Order: sequence, then structure tokens, then C-alpha cells
Amino acid sequence: MKILICFSGLFGGADLLLERYYQWLTRQSYTVEKVVIAEETDWMRRKDFYGLVILPSSQMNDLLSLKRCGYGFGRILIWIMGMGAFRDSYYNPSRDFGIEGVFNKVLKREADRMLRCLYQSRSICFTDEVGMGNTFCGTNIDYKSQTDANLIPIAIAGKLKREWKKTEEAIRLCWIGRVSKDFKLIPLLHLLEDIEQCVIRDRQKLSLMVVGMGNGLEELKGAAKSKHFPICFVEEVTYARLGVFLSEHADLLIAMGTSALDGAKYGCPSVVITPVRPGEREEVSYRWIFESKGFSLGEYPENPFGPEQIKKELACILREYAERDDLSERSYEYAENFDEEKVFAKLQNRELPQEMTKEMWRHITFFACLKKIKKLIKRI
Repeated sequence: MKILICFSGLFGGADLLLERYYQWLTRQSYTVEKVVIAEETDWMRRKDFYGLVILPSSQMNDLLSLKRCGYGFGRILIWIMGMGAFRDSYYNPSRDFGIEGVFNKVLKREADRMLRCLYQSRSICFTDEVGMGNTFCGTNIDYKSQTDANLIPIAIAGKLKREWKKTEEAIRLCWIGRVSKDFKLIPLLHLLEDIEQCVIRDRQKLSLMVVGMGNGLEELKGAAKSKHFPICFVEEVTYARLGVFLSEHADLLIAMGTSALDGAKYGCPSVVITPVRPGEREEVSYRWIFESKGFSLGEYPENPFGPEQIKKELACILREYAERDDLSERSYEYAENFDEEKVFAKLQNRELPQEMTKEMWRHITFFACLKKIKKLIKRI
């Protein structure tokens, strides 16, 4: 079966995961191609039929663009790679008031219909249990009987454990990931405040290195100027150098999603921090990555879905860092659950989705029109 993978073309964990999957399929001798509609590539000239198309929910409109250019599809699989990703593709739940609230009700009904269509045809899966529960909440879809089959966690490349030793000097904290205003800037601003408290109140010697770029970087740099501990900014570290970089510059990694796993796979003691979207409750907490349940690597504060997660203050994390000697080993062992050989083999052995129907194409057409309207409104 010929496989096509649709990328978003945006920097982030979703495209990184899809690229890993593409490379794994290639090594396993599957017939696979990839496409990025947003880029100026030769995709418009590559007309073919694909037995299976795999893509994130935000790119469902790509299917219509490809179909109009002559591509053919047998089945699709939407891989939901974050809490609220499916719903957020349709509407912004934090703007549920006034005229937008009226439109949101209409869009929610359409999103629920598409979700039911995807679920019944086995055309949807999730990277974690929290995201699954959030997506199905309020839909009356009995999804729990298929939890295991529909959980395909984030996959990480081969683990390369390094020796991690506690420092006798200042503890070097490190953030790796986008510095964007979507749901990462607010936690980072809280992280600065929490480190400041530990420095001033507890007289701890701490430093922070921020690795990443994004539209929130300048605001974060502005907030950093008033802090009483060393903070440095690095725009990018190549993925090939990440293990060496962490071993040389980090005692403790604080991150979310794929970035947290990428630290753990090298044996770097890794901490998951809460993602927070603008306009929502700013309740930021921390936990060791190996304390996570249901494959979750960060969930929004107002989250009633999935297993109840452990919540700690940064001061507690730092105390445990000083007292425990198993943090590196346990972080590394937890990362084994996300080994790409296990994850991608499970994805390939999963029962195939049913063939696409006219109903599914109607929903995809609606979604494509919705994205065009949103784009036009943003321009205006």
C-alpha cells in the first residue's frame, strides 16, 4: 500500500514526529512519500493514488487541495498530537462569547459530526490519553473500549544514554522548545518567577538557558532583564548535537511534549511543565516526566480528562533533585515507552481505517472552506 504523509510546514513537534515516521517507513522499505502544501514544491505535479494518507487534523484541508490536483486516496488517518488539537482546528474555545460564541456552537456541531465519522471509520488516533478524553468530551461517543488501539504516543529516535552527575555549583536549568505565544510563553514567564522565588527565598544558586525561537521571545527577554539569576538565550541547537549540548549545559531539563522526551532519552533529569493558553487560568505546575500518566507530556490547567496528574511546585522539584539519585535513570527508562520501533510498529499493525466515504469528503470540504474564511478574516 502506498502511503502519503502530509506535513504542516511549521516548526514544531508535529512535523518532527511525522518526519521520524517517514524515515522509519523508508528504512522498513514501505512505499511512502511526503508533501508540504504550504511550501513551493513539486507536489502539484505528482499525481498518484495512495492507499493511506496520514496527517494532523490542522491539515485536513490539504486533502481537498490534493484531490483537485488529481491525487487519489483510499483511506486517511488523522493523528491528534496534542490536547485540544482537533477542536482547535475548528474554533477557539476561549473566545466563546458574543457573535463568536454563536459561530462556535455551529462549528462545534460540525466538528463533532466529523469526529464521529472519523471514529466510526477507525480514521483517528491520539498521542496521549488526556488528548483523547478532551477530544471526545461532550460527544456521547463511547471511545474508552478502543483506548489502547487509538493510543499511538509520540515516538523518539534511538536512545543514547549519557552519564549525568549532580553539580556541586549552581543548578543549570534548561528549556528547549518554541518560545511562542500560543501556550508556551505563559509557562516560561511563570518559570522565571518561580526560579526567582527559589533564588531569593531559598538562597539557591540557579541559572536558566532558553533554547528556542518564536513570537514570544522578545517578551521573554524583556521579563528576564529584571531577574536576579543568570539567563542566557540560544536560538537553535541541531538535533544531532542535542545530547552533547544537554550533557555540557544542563543539569535539569524543563519542557513539554517532544522536547521533554528528547531530554529524557539521553538520561537528562526531565520535568514536564504545564502549557497555558492566553485567557485561561494561569496555574503552572511541574512533575518529573516519569510521573506522567497516559503518555501525557503536558495538559492545560482546566483539564478534567484522562488520569489525574501529579502537580508540584518548582521548589519541590529542586529539593527532590538534591535528595534523589535515580532521576536520570528513571527519566531514561520512561523514554523507552516512546521508542520509535515500538510506536511505529504499533501504528503499522493497527487495523486499517475504512475507505473514505462521500460523508467524509463533505466534512473535509466544509473544513477547507472554514480555513479559507478564517484566513480572509485575519487579513481584513
